[in-house]
Amino acid sequence: MENLFIGEIIGRGTFGTVYRGKWHGEVAIKRIDFDPEDVDDSIRVEAFKREVALLHKTRHENLVLFMGACMKAPDLAIVTQLSRVSVLFLCMSLYLYLIFFFTFKEFL
Repeated sequence: MENLFIGEIIGRGTFGTVYRGKWHGEVAIKRIDFDPEDVDDSIRVEAFKREVALLHKTRHENLVLFMGACMKAPDLAIVTQLSRVSVLFLCMSLYLYLIFFFTFKEFL
């Protein structure tokens, strides 16, 4: 995370906050709210890891470009290109996160 410049908040959701940032140009940085003492956070971390794995494999002209991730707690973050249609980015991120979160809960 030391190479990222984190700017103002551009969105907030149930599981984290999205910031405007800079890393080789303008980016969006989605930081996951994380508390190592919270049992539910272990579920969030697993869902986060699955989201990163999916984004890493997915490349499409209609999706924001995945640029990287910080996988070391408590600085869990996903870096993507900054979309001018930030609502689409937030909706897609939330949609993917909810799919993985509820899929994982079914296995418990």
